[in-house]
Amino acid sequence: MVTKELLDYIKSQKIKGIDDEKIEADLIENNWECEDIREALDKVNRLDPSTPFEIQVKDRDNVFVIDETTSHPATQADEHISTPIGDKPKVIAGVISILLIVISFLFIYRAGIMITIMSIVDYYSHTAGAIHYFLNEFPLYGWVVISFALSACVMLYASFKVRSSSKPAFWFSFFSLLLLPASLSYINYKLMYSVARYFSKDAIILMQDKPNIPAGTSTLIVGVLGEPAFIISLITLVILLISYKKFHLPKESMPSNLKKIFITLTVLFFIPTLLFVYMSYSKAQKDDFGYKMAQEKVTYHIYKPNPIPLGMVYAADFLTDREMVGESNAVQVVYDFAYQESPDISKSRPITLKQTGVSQNFSIADYLAKESGVYSEQVTVNVNTSKDRTGYLIKNSLSDGGHTKNLIYVTQDDVLISLSTVDSGDFDLIDLANSLK
Repeated sequence: MVTKELLDYIKSQKIKGIDDEKIEADLIENNWECEDIREALDKVNRLDPSTPFEIQVKDRDNVFVIDETTSHPATQADEHISTPIGDKPKVIAGVISILLIVISFLFIYRAGIMITIMSIVDYYSHTAGAIHYFLNEFPLYGWVVISFALSACVMLYASFKVRSSSKPAFWFSFFSLLLLPASLSYINYKLMYSVARYFSKDAIILMQDKPNIPAGTSTLIVGVLGEPAFIISLITLVILLISYKKFHLPKESMPSNLKKIFITLTVLFFIPTLLFVYMSYSKAQKDDFGYKMAQEKVTYHIYKPNPIPLGMVYAADFLTDREMVGESNAVQVVYDFAYQESPDISKSRPITLKQTGVSQNFSIADYLAKESGVYSEQVTVNVNTSKDRTGYLIKNSLSDGGHTKNLIYVTQDDVLISLSTVDSGDFDLIDLANSLK
């Protein structure tokens, strides 16, 4: 579109003696279309700057009037006019903006996957306290999630900013595409590979008729270059570089409607991600698993393993108000074996520890008779903390050929302890009992 600014600029350049080819080249550099440039040149060239007067035709009598006081329009121009900027490259800027939005949402998707893994570990695994061990094993996991979330916001900002077609927007998008996707893809590959190895050295078997989870990505090239965000970022970077000459507009502030959209999306995504990671780390730091809180609610000493037997972890917090010997003042906690100690993570081997204070004249024999069935098998084992260094292991047969096992004894300070399991072995119960302090 031919504008007054374009005509004024061409006139100023013609006065300086600059030829049409140079004028046309300069205007093309500033996003003017060739057709508009040539039309403007043609309009200016039709007026002869050497004519020192204005010729007017009066319609009434068709008489020529010569006005020597009026200069020719082609000579009326400011010599210091700067090169005008043509229309924004809307098509190419729009394509780059859409691609940046796609990259942003791929980062959001990746952060969501990592948050989902944390949620599964925290809420749906056999180990209720797994988030403590998981984040101890991968202390930077949450920071990687935040990095993806922050990078998604950066890419979203770049997508809105690049629409202005300015130089600052070009360089901001360039460095964002150059630095973020490659580094995040590499970090994600290394982290996910180590997470897979943490769960199992072999493929993780969930259950029958379900696909197995591979232990990790085979190679670095597949792990990094196979990321959709990396591939699209590379394509966007190439398009951006090819379109370098299109970005010559001066710096512009982001329109208010785009600012509102950016702020809204950032608040809806980044803030909840930050809170979730913070809550996960706060929960992981509570490594007493509610022991102090439970101890404040009862009058007897609560026993816990110190040190915990090799390969065993807390599978639940200490819970109070459990029922035992007809009272509701018992404390219960569950232990299980860590994933890497089990050949198949779908197989849980929990051991439930329940304890309560009893009187000095408490009869362990009467309690054992009540807990034992007609077909129960009872044997004595050595337990260091019991009154007579003896514990009683009761086994009951199950229909599938297995056994329920219950190790019962009374400590020297009159605390009745019961350790029960189905899948763990006899020595697992004995080891846990002897570790209690």
